[in-house]
Amino acid sequence: MNLKSVIIRNFLSIKEETLTFEQSCRILVGINESGKSNVLCALAYLDRDKDIEIEDQRQPTDDEEEITESAIKFGFTFDADDHAEVYAAAKEEFLTRQDNPLILERTDGKKITLKTFCNLFTGGIHNVDLIEEERAYLHYVIRKSDFKRILEKWKKVKDTCPADLKIDIDGVQKNLKDYKFVNIEEFKELPVEQLEVPQIDSLAQLFGAEVINYIEDEMDFPTILLWEYKETNLLPSRIPLAGFIEKPDSCRPLKSMFELRGIAEDDIASTLNAEKAKGETRLDNFLKRVAAATSDHFHECWKDYENIKFHLRMNGESIVAEVEDVSNKFPLDKRSDGFKRFVTFLLLVSAKAKSGNLTNTLLLIDEPEIGLHPDGCKYLLEELIKISKKNNIVVFSTHSIFMIDEKKIQRHIIVKKRKEVTKLTQVDESNVTDEEVVYAGLNYSVFRNLKAKNILFEGWKDKRLFDVAMTKIPTTHKKLNELKTIGKCHANGAKDVDRIVPMFQAGTRGCVILTDADPMAIEYQKKHQKGKMYGDWITLKDAGSPAITGEDFIEASTFASIISSKICPKYSIDVPLTAAELEKAKGKLAAIKGWMTKSGMQPDEVSTEVENLKDEVFSNLKNSQVRADYYDYILSATKGI
Repeated sequence: MNLKSVIIRNFLSIKEETLTFEQSCRILVGINESGKSNVLCALAYLDRDKDIEIEDQRQPTDDEEEITESAIKFGFTFDADDHAEVYAAAKEEFLTRQDNPLILERTDGKKITLKTFCNLFTGGIHNVDLIEEERAYLHYVIRKSDFKRILEKWKKVKDTCPADLKIDIDGVQKNLKDYKFVNIEEFKELPVEQLEVPQIDSLAQLFGAEVINYIEDEMDFPTILLWEYKETNLLPSRIPLAGFIEKPDSCRPLKSMFELRGIAEDDIASTLNAEKAKGETRLDNFLKRVAAATSDHFHECWKDYENIKFHLRMNGESIVAEVEDVSNKFPLDKRSDGFKRFVTFLLLVSAKAKSGNLTNTLLLIDEPEIGLHPDGCKYLLEELIKISKKNNIVVFSTHSIFMIDEKKIQRHIIVKKRKEVTKLTQVDESNVTDEEVVYAGLNYSVFRNLKAKNILFEGWKDKRLFDVAMTKIPTTHKKLNELKTIGKCHANGAKDVDRIVPMFQAGTRGCVILTDADPMAIEYQKKHQKGKMYGDWITLKDAGSPAITGEDFIEASTFASIISSKICPKYSIDVPLTAAELEKAKGKLAAIKGWMTKSGMQPDEVSTEVENLKDEVFSNLKNSQVRADYYDYILSATKGI
């Protein structure tokens, strides 16, 4: 089960907004009092144990009528395990000897199985109604108009069938009423007077009910962690050993230190008792190793503090916890506020994620950057993103420019309040103009961050190719190392270039535009030059390269292997396009399109599969797959920078 979306209606300052989770880490960006915390409060209602507060309903403005709906709708999609659970429950209501029998005929004449029909129920909704103060569960509807009929071999047991009417099933007496649908071809002796022709509505209602039952009673709902810093969550300077052995959860920061060492909560007591029995020196050495694991995790997350070390040792009947900086040891409560916040987050949240004890969790944090200097913010951001990749969703609010993820602008949601109503704006495209939108949400200009020299690539794939190529520059092209310090961004195609370049002009920054040499790029280059637009536009041809598009700089075997393993089987193509054939072609994309057409694929299929192929190649691109002549091209194209 995956949380995919949340619709918030008339909640606090929010009128109606939708938040989606294509990105597992979402960043709410906005100035103070914009309503960021209200979004987090709405998300916290996913916790089914949370009391519904009618005070959280939005109050109507003077020109509005009375509000009749105030709700938060959490949308989930099913994965294969969820569908298997729903199918197993629903299958009990079908009398058949087959595991996956045919059940329906579609309007196009194709017959589908029971599992296929089940899989059409893609998920469900957890609805929190603030007016009625109740929670309800719904399923996504299917398009019943796609289906013509239920196959004739199936009958529905009548609602009027007596509850105690017995039937013989392979020598076992069963109640006919226990089944909703029966296969009369397999079971010919059933009392026909208790059966009727089934309707598609009945079949859909059966599966819909099973989906709702599953969501309400069986589904593994995400854990909700609304995290905030509290002094009481600090690692204490002294922890009574006996009390901690009896109840490890009595000191959660220390428990997390043990978990980082690989010691599960259930094993802490037995492990400590065993070490204690070996003598104080052995116990001290053991505690030293536990502390070292925390130091390693701290250094991994906050690289600027390599001298910081955590220490645990026995003193009488207590464990003493200290933090060492260079040569002096201090209790944690004597450190700066920002340091205490970061360490507490690491021990109570990050450590649990690293040790595998934080998963399937919706982590909500309001302005986690408080008290941190810019580098600390950067490391905290990296850690939050890392946590989100471990089967968690992270949503946090910020009004700090240092908590902006410039590598993936799509994470961000701009939060603004106008006339007492909070509005959310999704940042859609990963380009420099959208980055400016994000900073504008904080009343900050990206112009301050623009480099003196910049390359504007035609598209994301072109920039991706450059970034991968620059991870290992050949010794014959050492001069390209100078490009590692320049700014890099991308447009959304050649037609988008002239929308972006005025930003560099306004910021008095240098800009070179690098594009393909296909007809479209050349056409827009001419318009750019005729309009005397800002920046030098250089095509592949201008740089002296015979390549047509960026794909020509990638080894042919990269494309050929995907074509052979995925496209050929999908379209039943017997003769694949080989790497040798691609090497000879003038323009890989044209050759691939030609081969697809020749192999019998339809124009829309060609268009779709070419894009899918490109996406897979560039998303998984390795430096070893970049041809040597790419470095010649870049050296020539950027010589004017």
